[in-house]
Amino acid sequence: MRKLERQEEKDKKKQKKKAAKKKSGTPSPKSPSPKHKKKLGKGKGLLRDMKFITRLVKLVAIRLKGKLTVRIDELDLRLATGDAANTAYLYGAVSQSVSYLLTAAAQYAKLKVKKNAISVIADFTGEETTVKGKITLKIAVAGALSLVISALVAMLKDAIKKSQQKP
Repeated sequence: MRKLERQEEKDKKKQKKKAAKKKSGTPSPKSPSPKHKKKLGKGKGLLRDMKFITRLVKLVAIRLKGKLTVRIDELDLRLATGDAANTAYLYGAVSQSVSYLLTAAAQYAKLKVKKNAISVIADFTGEETTVKGKITLKIAVAGALSLVISALVAMLKDAIKKSQQKP
């Protein structure tokens, strides 16, 4: 009988604590905290930053077109995760990504790849992924300076826009 009474007292104390928390204005775990609500409002800034980064990457890619030489002498990717199924997924994603990256690099740079220089291997019995490679990037000094100046101008324009938007 005493155990039952003690349990009831504990339950009453818990209910009183819950009621006190509700009265004090402390948000319950189900409702978002005031800090969380403020973070949700910053989505516009993040979107603006992503647009700026996208514009900057496009600018760099256009400025680099034909001025950058990429030479791949060796690129050896041995993929392993410890689990054969995960390794298979990783292999598919990495081999497709390598293909896309090489295609993009060929559009914006002079790409020189030695025969049989790139290998992507799935190691189904291994525990960790290893990457070994030798890649050389070449750019003229004038091309690099032009790239840096155009990137700085884009950053200054973005900073001026931000300062004009704030009241």
